[in-house]
Amino acid sequence: MNQSKTVIKIRKKGKAGVYIYKEIYDVLRKDILSGKHRPGSMLPSANDLSAKYYANRLTVRKAISGLITEGLVYTRPGQGTYVVETPEAVLSRQSKIPDRFSERALNVGIVSKMLVTDNFGFYHSDMVNGIHRGLIENNANMTVLAYHGNESDAALFAHVGRSQLDAAIYIGPFDVKDLRTMIEKGIPSVLVDFPVRKSGTDCILMDNVGGGQTAIEHLISLGHRKIAIAVGAEAQPAAPERLAGAMKALREHGIPENETRIFQGNFKLRSGYDIASEIIRSGDLPTAIFFMNDEMAYGGMQAFRELSRIRIPEDISIIGFDNNAYSLMTSPHLTTISAPAMQMGRLAVQRLFAKLRNGGDYFPSTTQMDTCLTVRESTAIPGGQGPRKLNRIL
Repeated sequence: MNQSKTVIKIRKKGKAGVYIYKEIYDVLRKDILSGKHRPGSMLPSANDLSAKYYANRLTVRKAISGLITEGLVYTRPGQGTYVVETPEAVLSRQSKIPDRFSERALNVGIVSKMLVTDNFGFYHSDMVNGIHRGLIENNANMTVLAYHGNESDAALFAHVGRSQLDAAIYIGPFDVKDLRTMIEKGIPSVLVDFPVRKSGTDCILMDNVGGGQTAIEHLISLGHRKIAIAVGAEAQPAAPERLAGAMKALREHGIPENETRIFQGNFKLRSGYDIASEIIRSGDLPTAIFFMNDEMAYGGMQAFRELSRIRIPEDISIIGFDNNAYSLMTSPHLTTISAPAMQMGRLAVQRLFAKLRNGGDYFPSTTQMDTCLTVRESTAIPGGQGPRKLNRIL
């Protein structure tokens, strides 16, 4: 009964054109400032708030992101979201900070070794797009620091120090020691897509382990047991994390790991093509392949089409990871794990400006964003036609 009253109250308070996440944000903010959610206490979980307000988890997380940006709450990895100890002091401090944002547009640097021709693909393009949109919302400029592909991390960070930036968003991977030094001694920053314990700043990550597990579980649910895995570049943390999730799914379903063929790729289209070519030459065809990104999956599907009469999904099922433009460039369209790359970029900007607006008095946190399964036409039951009409997100 209380839940119903709360929902009705929220709906009636909303003005025309006001999104539900903003209404939830307003209610939570009011409850924090009134003391209903006490300083230092943990907010209800996203699932509990979703049930209370009849809203999906994404809507609730968007509302909580607004509170994080304002500095009223923070997250603890694996634990939950907590109210700051002195919410009134946060608001008071914000009102006293000089309005540097109105004086001039801040210059935020994007620092990454992945933003070069050989590494830059749709995944990082989506992430940078999210950063760009977030900076536009905050009237800030974006500078992408030049990286030629052969400099050391120390040289790259020295370049950051000479670039007259107000803040930086670091997109991994990096040398951890050099990165810690830059975060500690450098300009305000946020770290994206690179897990570093006690980094000293906010980290925005995705659940690669869960995504890898979901990919294999989808194939197993269709009846596949003879599964191959095409892994990505070992230097990128996403590769071992996605592999760990995949292996967990195999173990939980009683499929011996030594019966699963693992092929080394590098997240690039050509490596996917070469892996599929090797499988074709071997004559030992798995019933399904998990490519650890859509770009490799695209290359693999191209090889099967050009070098064999193997049909997808009638003879072999293919699943990728990222849900970027490559997934809709394949024929048939690719079943994949959706990675929240653009949302990670926007959240990085929110965290960065929360830090700036709080004058450096800010509790850093790590946020791990969920992945989800997007089913299209490239997966089916072994040797069958399968759900050819499916094109949905689960």
